[in-house]
Amino acid sequence: MHSQVEDISWTREAPTCKVKGPDGYMYEPLWLHPQAAAARGIQNGDIVKAYNQRGAVLCGAIVWERIMPGVAY
Repeated sequence: MHSQVEDISWTREAPTCKVKGPDGYMYEPLWLHPQAAAARGIQNGDIVKAYNQRGAVLCGAIVWERIMPGVAY
């Protein structure tokens, strides 16, 4: 969920909409397949940096099998 509906309380309660970091901030999720996460030492709930040539963003990792291996969403 992006900032347009961030003030709706149930979006913050859904486990796939936001990831609460150790600092209390609610991060946007980054979904990873368990194989991809294990190869990078990432566990569910970790704060990770997603980046490309245009910039970077911090996300909360959601590790589950509902995403294809090799894909980050």
